[in-house]
Amino acid sequence: MIFGVVNANSKDNPERVEKTYGMVQSFHNRFTQQKGTTVCKALINCDLNTEKGQSYFKTNKLKKEVCEGCIRDSVKLINEIIRESHRE
Repeated sequence: MIFGVVNANSKDNPERVEKTYGMVQSFHNRFTQQKGTTVCKALINCDLNTEKGQSYFKTNKLKKEVCEGCIRDSVKLINEIIRESHRE
């Protein structure tokens, strides 16, 4: 969504749509390169749809240990990609 906002008015401009798609793909590739996946269930190694998974998540403090790091890394990647897009 952030990349769409950065490239506002994209729906009427195919070049901006392509730029947005490129930024999304870049984010996906970089995050996957860093973390191995973009799938939450794989990142935390449990299924939050189950009581067992929720218990594992809480016991292992995965919100702090995994989720917060993923969010922090995502923000950094998004900022990098936006900065790079303005240099082009």
